[in-house]
Amino acid sequence: MKTTIFTKILQILFFISTFLILLGLGWYTELAVWSDYGRFYEILNFLFFCALLAAIIVHFLFQISANNLVRKSLAALLVGSLVFLSGAQIYRTNFVGINHVLELSVYGFRETFVGHIILNVKSLLESENPPERIVSVESHVQTEAKLANDFDHEILVKFGSQPVFTASNIDRNGPKITSLTSIDPTLSLRPFAFSNANTFVAYTESKTESGLAANTEQLILFKRDKPDNNFHIAWKISTTAIPHHWGDIYNGEIYIPGKRNSLNTDTFRRKFQLSSYSHCENTEYFVDTIEVFSLKDGTHIRTIEILPLLAKYPHESFARFLNICDDPTHLNDVQVLTSEQVEQGWFPNGSQGDLLISMREINSLALIDKTGKELKWVSSKFEMQHSPRITSRGTILVFDNRASNSEYGSSRITELDISDNKIIGIWEGTRKTTFQSMEGGRLQLLGDRIFVQESDAGNVFELVCPENRISMECKPRLIFHAPYKNMYIGEILH
Repeated sequence: MKTTIFTKILQILFFISTFLILLGLGWYTELAVWSDYGRFYEILNFLFFCALLAAIIVHFLFQISANNLVRKSLAALLVGSLVFLSGAQIYRTNFVGINHVLELSVYGFRETFVGHIILNVKSLLESENPPERIVSVESHVQTEAKLANDFDHEILVKFGSQPVFTASNIDRNGPKITSLTSIDPTLSLRPFAFSNANTFVAYTESKTESGLAANTEQLILFKRDKPDNNFHIAWKISTTAIPHHWGDIYNGEIYIPGKRNSLNTDTFRRKFQLSSYSHCENTEYFVDTIEVFSLKDGTHIRTIEILPLLAKYPHESFARFLNICDDPTHLNDVQVLTSEQVEQGWFPNGSQGDLLISMREINSLALIDKTGKELKWVSSKFEMQHSPRITSRGTILVFDNRASNSEYGSSRITELDISDNKIIGIWEGTRKTTFQSMEGGRLQLLGDRIFVQESDAGNVFELVCPENRISMECKPRLIFHAPYKNMYIGEILH
């Protein structure tokens, strides 16, 4: 009797598990078809549809004994196919809003053993390579670029191999490209913060003969009276800090990540017992800083050091990633918390002037107070990320450089809810649109519009999301392309 009950329980569990697996497989297959992940999923959908038709035809048109094993198998095939196709229908209708919840669980499954096998099978079944993105270019003097015909803004662009240039198509007579060779004759200029369409701050990036950054760089403010005029230098200063990547301008002050070479003993290493950084030798290393300057005249106001602050919190989530001796944190972005953002109450104890920073080597974002004495919030859910941007809905968008599986590019855009520190949305490459920047990569928000700088490909595109949040339903709309590599910045001037 007990054996019979146990057997029935196992049968019920088997039927329930099979039902859920087929339902989930149908849902994911439809997601993959809509997102154009590849021919594999189209074939899978087609096979289940054919199986359903075959089961119906054989089951009802041919009189097979009820006890016949073939008929029982056909019945199982009929039910299984219906369940699979029901899962596909759930995706199409977004039944009770379940799509968003299930999408987030998919990405972790890909990294499992079973998920890896499925991806390998998919690759074997697909006979064609993903189509390349082909964009024609327009030539002008020494710089080539293409701007979308219906885009009505000016873009300021910098590649390492090209002088700074602007591109616009405002008058609809074809893209107008202006190389700013006069302000960037040595190709060393790196624009990093913009006050408005006619004012930006840049630093020079020089290298010594050994390939290391120079000990002294320049910080320069450029201005122009209106878009038709040329930029000119408003002021220029020298700084011993090595500026790096992107910063912000707020309330008359310029914020820029900096690096300082240090030969002194790092007294903070021993505090990070959760990481191998505590075992690094006392050799030359970079000290990441935030350098603050006056927008009016370039006067240096203060320096905020990052490692002394992190050392106060040696057991936070970032500590396990602190493993690089010579460049332990690699600060690559600073954004200032505005009064409007503070009023929303998204960050715990957030105050106007607090700094949202991105640290690439420890896969982390953090909110620190403007004096660099307190760590208020941290999230370590990314991989080699850049460019955190706070949205109007209480989330942060991040250019997550190496967080995706590499089939259609290693990068993705990740949306994180600030209040509960959970990832709520992801967009990544598909069969039609690869997406990857191993380094660099940047986001720009203009209201609710999202613009993405794909540095490795030389692209700037708008990510159009129908539900005003990041998901695989977002579609890229190419705005700008140039046939160069390593785009440092592609800023839409506004």
